[in-house]
Amino acid sequence: ILPSCEPSHKRRLLGAVAAIALLTSLGHGALSPALSQALNDQSNLRAAQAKGRLLVDANEIVYDNEKERVEARGNVQLFYQGRMLEADRVTYDRKTKRVFAEGNAKLTEINGQVIFSDRFELTDDFKDGFIDTLRVVSPDKQRITAARGERTDGETTVFDLGIYTACETCKDNPEKPPLWQVKATRIIAKNSEQLIYFEDARIEFFGLPLAYIPYFSAPDPSVRRKSGLLAPKYSRSSALGFGFSQPFYFALAPNYDVLWTPTAYSRQGLLNEVEFRHRLETGVYNIRAAGIFQADSNAFLPGPYGPNIPRVAQNSFNASGIPDLLTNPVDKRNFRGSLETTGKFLINKNWTFGWDVALTTDKFFLSNYRIRSESLQNNFFKESVSSVYLRGKSDRAYFDLSSYYFQGQTSQDWQKQSAVVHPVLDFNRRFNPESIGGEVTFDLNAVSLSREQADFSALPPASQRFASQDAGPIGPGSRFFGPPSLFLHNLNGATRGSFLGCTVYQRGDCLLRGIGGNANRVSGTLSWRRTFIDPLGQVWTPFVNAQTDVINYTLNGSNSGFGASPTTYSNSNQAGYLSASETTVRATPTAGLEYRYPLIAVTSGVTHLFEPIAQIIASPNEQKIGRLPNEDSQSLVFSDSNLFSQNRFSGYDRVEGGIRSNVGLQYTATFNNGGYVNALAGQSYHLAGRNSFQGIGRSTDLLNTGANSGLDKSQSDYVARLAIAPVKNISFQARGRFDDESLKLKRLDLLARAKTGPLTTSLLYSRQDAQPDLGFVRRREGVNISSTLKLPQNWYVSGSVLVDLDRYLLDRDIFVSAAPGSLPNFNKSPLRPSSVSLGVGYIDECTNFSVLFSRTNSDIVGTTKVTGTTVFFRLELKHLGQANYRQNIGNAAAVDGVR
Repeated sequence: ILPSCEPSHKRRLLGAVAAIALLTSLGHGALSPALSQALNDQSNLRAAQAKGRLLVDANEIVYDNEKERVEARGNVQLFYQGRMLEADRVTYDRKTKRVFAEGNAKLTEINGQVIFSDRFELTDDFKDGFIDTLRVVSPDKQRITAARGERTDGETTVFDLGIYTACETCKDNPEKPPLWQVKATRIIAKNSEQLIYFEDARIEFFGLPLAYIPYFSAPDPSVRRKSGLLAPKYSRSSALGFGFSQPFYFALAPNYDVLWTPTAYSRQGLLNEVEFRHRLETGVYNIRAAGIFQADSNAFLPGPYGPNIPRVAQNSFNASGIPDLLTNPVDKRNFRGSLETTGKFLINKNWTFGWDVALTTDKFFLSNYRIRSESLQNNFFKESVSSVYLRGKSDRAYFDLSSYYFQGQTSQDWQKQSAVVHPVLDFNRRFNPESIGGEVTFDLNAVSLSREQADFSALPPASQRFASQDAGPIGPGSRFFGPPSLFLHNLNGATRGSFLGCTVYQRGDCLLRGIGGNANRVSGTLSWRRTFIDPLGQVWTPFVNAQTDVINYTLNGSNSGFGASPTTYSNSNQAGYLSASETTVRATPTAGLEYRYPLIAVTSGVTHLFEPIAQIIASPNEQKIGRLPNEDSQSLVFSDSNLFSQNRFSGYDRVEGGIRSNVGLQYTATFNNGGYVNALAGQSYHLAGRNSFQGIGRSTDLLNTGANSGLDKSQSDYVARLAIAPVKNISFQARGRFDDESLKLKRLDLLARAKTGPLTTSLLYSRQDAQPDLGFVRRREGVNISSTLKLPQNWYVSGSVLVDLDRYLLDRDIFVSAAPGSLPNFNKSPLRPSSVSLGVGYIDECTNFSVLFSRTNSDIVGTTKVTGTTVFFRLELKHLGQANYRQNIGNAAAVDGVR
């Protein structure tokens, strides 16, 4: 026995040397002298472990030859085959080949799992044995405690009277029950199956039993993918009834799996969803399918308001001239379903190929049955976008070749008016030639698309368009998507209820948003720019570019009107806008000069930058305005962001021409604490040539693009920007456009964000003046406020409200009830919430709970306004699963074709 009076470092050295004899006693071979002298060296430790040797580190070793026992005392550590046993005292019985560990005993498994106990009784390979009063903690904080445990073959552990939880114990009161725990008569962990079984279990919250489950299983901490049942889901809606979903997961191989989710609906029957995922060496793809044979098709409306197919004769109208879709017989759609696939593959470090394709039996299926779809890129517009793409990117170049198929998901969308893009090409390459200096850029854009049916949009006649709401609202504030579920009010003396929007197909009064036919265009742009700084610090940037376009289009002359006579809303009406076909070449060279003079001043704690900016740009007049299709240049918002752009149209179909000048002044203050202030104000002047934003007779753009934009005059409106961030967590931005003569506000956008302590708030306010020539005959104004407040004890509340200050959304359908020739009686209430949401939740290291209430009332079906309320409940217990429940209240489902 080593004397305890020896210094601690000497006792540890002697204990390490004595461990050689212990290793021999355990029958695992002796260590070399060099290794015994450096027992704590990690490299030697790993080498010994690789050879299957047992390593021991302790303060002292005690031999009892008579009882054939070896005892290690003081900070004992045993390493064997990736496992580590630690204790105050470890005894090895050579007769029974058992290892006894006592006092602060801890066993660390190969997977990082740690078992704490008062006493271990194990075989000499640590695989079998008994453990008293044990506590198991996995690397991801799963915890199991039990009065006694038994290990068998190192692969099965049985916990008697076990308690399982993923919640941490209370530091101030360790005896306090966790938020939730599972108590079971027996908990069985099987390593080979990677499962934990619970027998005679009950789930407790705050120590109170709330649910009893005779038997269930859950993956063990090492599992990343495991076949079995996932958490069920519950739902309820008027059209589907009560729904119960039970997902089944099949991990067929390390690189592919299948998820099958059958859902039983009390009113519609069984919906099946299947998803197959496959990961390959260079990419991944999946295939998703869903389908149901509906038990009650009467729960849904006929088209265009729902999925059922109306049997309406070509000229079957009611007394108001509206197709009698809701009362005529329908062909019920019994089977409904979808087929989707996505994929992404890395060809090499620069090139990527992928797709996202969705096919559905009808446009309402995904929303009716709440199918998760990756093709729904924007939930607000409810549009499914299928695409196939090839993309390449390097430090100096970019390539994108994509094809698109769009499918609207609302009753206001008509598939024949959706374009098929086959394909669109974007290529960009940048050079830095030494001979001329600066940067040379080459851009190539090519597009080919087709549309079966022309997309027209109605405008009131010029004599009845009002510049502001103050003159009196006269109709809906949104443009029509045909075939619209709204019918045009009596704006021009025609019979009330004239079907499908435009009553007079005349340029300027009826917009042609998309041609029915084929449109092709190839555009190439070569640009050069270089920056010079003179001795005074003035910055001069000359630039030149040349854009060449080859354009070809062919109109579709066949008439395919929606339910009405062949001449209503048909392709034949395009003749008043464009010729039957045309091929043309358009060249637009541009030259310009930009001037900046940054002036810097430094004061106490603040750096000031004043920068006057001026541009002059010269181009020939834009060619063939209004005589070519406009597919990609329909959106135009004049603001500080494009004040100094060479071409302020959003795409290639329109090119800004003439001689113009842009001037502005920018100020930036940067504070030492990280805050800043930035302000910009400026104006644009059209000096000579034709103004591309101003219509001239037949040269008016097919969509009046540029009208009411602030650029449609020789001296534009003023635009300004102000951004303030005094400290890190508070910011404010304001953008505005003001009339050049009266300084009347034309557009204002405000955005404020703040985070102070537990409160996070954002506010978005927007006010846009009427743009009657674009179809917005009323002023639009609204504010959206959202906040999240963190409460004590891991609770939080959140909420948001969208207020329609100008009744733009809520009253857009009131005109339907107005008598012919009269104006509707709009509600003048200043506060009309369009949507409201309120949520409360709790989140910590083991639990995520939330309840969300939302209400929207801005949708319409036919002439009926609908309001929908949804309550969504979610409870997730870490490592055990989650439960979801959604309840629709009211008639919001009507917007998706539900009766």
